[in-house]
Amino acid sequence: MRHLTSRVGSLKRLVVTYPTPTETLLGTPLTLPTSEPATAQVGYTLTTNDLPSFSMSLYSVKLLAAVIGAGQFITAGTVYWRMKKNGSSVATGSQAVSANNYYTLNATFFGIVAGDVLEIALWSNQADSNYDYKALSVLYSRLNPHAKRSLYLDLFFEKVDTNFTLSLGNPSATDTWVATYNPINGNNYSTTPAYECGANVLTKAPIKFYGAFSSDLYGIMRSYFGEPGNAGSMKTHASYRPYYVPYKKVERISWRRVVGI
Repeated sequence: MRHLTSRVGSLKRLVVTYPTPTETLLGTPLTLPTSEPATAQVGYTLTTNDLPSFSMSLYSVKLLAAVIGAGQFITAGTVYWRMKKNGSSVATGSQAVSANNYYTLNATFFGIVAGDVLEIALWSNQADSNYDYKALSVLYSRLNPHAKRSLYLDLFFEKVDTNFTLSLGNPSATDTWVATYNPINGNNYSTTPAYECGANVLTKAPIKFYGAFSSDLYGIMRSYFGEPGNAGSMKTHASYRPYYVPYKKVERISWRRVVGI
């Protein structure tokens, strides 16, 4: 049997800083076309100012952009949408909308970098429907501070808060995006029940685990929504626009890494 030599390193702490979400509410709504427009109504060219920053160099991490497009239907009908990344279509869909209801598209673009152009094109089968709201925020996923297949002792999610808090357009939030990671099963000593590998555990914070393994693909944690690729989710509501999906932002993580495993 191979002998494994390990040592416990000093305490490491990662601090993540998030920009304030970008949002725009038009003073005069734009009428939706009845066929797919040549120019998308929602568009962002990402800069480094749009991205979260990290207090240390990371072995690997992926970024996801959360983009919202919203408006209203006067006559009941169907809204259609297409997500584009750098000019290429990555997802499409449609949603029935009741009369005098708002629609909100929650779209996520996976694996983004500064310079990417993210767009949402919207159209309708009713000539009296409109678009008037958009928003952008960026989160991270597949976080791996150190090399692949590492063991992290005393993994502590010290500060977890709700990100993507919007203020324009009479907003209301629905489900929460949470993160997943791989704790050592049965060794949880937080105040919440034990979680098995892959459980969605960041609905409460702070939370501490004896240890966690990183995986080749997902690292020590990943986003629950928006993985593993580009996707859109449309929601409707009689009163709220945007009726959006917030998520938990992990702002501070600490651990003691075991090396030589």
